[in-house]
Amino acid sequence: MSKWRQKNVEYQSRDMVPGDMDGAQLRVCVVYGLLTPSGVHMSAFLLQVLPGYELQSWRGFLVGLIQSFLYGSYAGLVYVPVYNFLHRRWVKH
Repeated sequence: MSKWRQKNVEYQSRDMVPGDMDGAQLRVCVVYGLLTPSGVHMSAFLLQVLPGYELQSWRGFLVGLIQSFLYGSYAGLVYVPVYNFLHRRWVKH
């Protein structure tokens, strides 16, 4: 058995990573938006993608953080079955 052969991915390990990364990216976008002039940051895009998000309030930031985590977790829920299906189909056991 090759040491490079991977096993099926479990939901618990792959579902949380995209959610955590989306939350980290939102924090980077907020900090970037606070440090730069209003013409160059992505607050208009974040307002369209994350309903309830507000740049200047803690409540809006927490709503955006929760929504971005849920979007990333949803991406993980879609990714894991596709990965496992392709892995079973193309990797010879």
